[in-house]
Amino acid sequence: MGKTYLYNSLLEFFSNQPQKYILVHVGPAWESALGGLSIPFVVKHMIRTIRPGEHVPGNLNEKYFKLRELLIWARSIGRKVVLIVDEAQALRIGGLRDLKKVWEISHEKDDHLFSILMFMKPETRISSILSSPEIGYRTIHAPMNQLSHSELIQIAEEGFKIKFERGKTGEKAKELLIRGCRYRTPLAIRNALLGIAFAYPEVLSDSTIRENHVRNFLSDGYLRIMDRLKISIKQIREGIKQRYQKDLDKVTIENAIKGDGDVSPEIEAIVKNELIGRIRSKTNKYNETIFTETHDDF
Repeated sequence: MGKTYLYNSLLEFFSNQPQKYILVHVGPAWESALGGLSIPFVVKHMIRTIRPGEHVPGNLNEKYFKLRELLIWARSIGRKVVLIVDEAQALRIGGLRDLKKVWEISHEKDDHLFSILMFMKPETRISSILSSPEIGYRTIHAPMNQLSHSELIQIAEEGFKIKFERGKTGEKAKELLIRGCRYRTPLAIRNALLGIAFAYPEVLSDSTIRENHVRNFLSDGYLRIMDRLKISIKQIREGIKQRYQKDLDKVTIENAIKGDGDVSPEIEAIVKNELIGRIRSKTNKYNETIFTETHDDF
């Protein structure tokens, strides 16, 4: 499963159950702060999230006891505190050790009072300490593998609420859809479905993807949609530079759109997200459609 998809799905899962969970979210926008993550930073953020408006003491020891008080209170009312850290590979080893100290806040028989979920890219500078007794023995590692054909179709059907025709034509549509996704990730499925829905608006009325939809979309692709909407490579390049602070050349952008060449999954996702955003703004066809990302049943 794709890291971003799983991350967003978990955020949605916890956020939709405020009576059970208190979600403390440290996301990609915090990456510069994550590099110097410290006990005061973590504690202050957790205190303000658990009880908004709560006064945060200036002294570190007082912060610690205030957080412990709030964590015990959260448990007493049946709510679990979950700290989610995205792009955790940006942590320094010292920051990870600080995070462990906060996690070790205890009460009576509970050796810790909240849970931590970290999302990170593999083989980072903190990989060694995650494998050591100091921290590694306290963590559960869940590497993400490439999704299978059936898992991708399940995401399309249950995650994005689309249907396929019955019989051989439906199976062929599924096969073509997966073949058209260069990377086996939920994001690749999402981008393909959004493109098909734009090219064939009837999909929005019955939520059904047909063989001819997929076959024609794969042959025409996003470049035809760009031509129809007068979206240029130059506009996409400028948008990426502004939103992602990346200056991509024309060939890289074209290869990412077509799924050709040696383009990384990260760059392909950035280019297609920028393109999909411009398609949305030009058409306003996707505001309340089957492809708004609600995964309640997934």
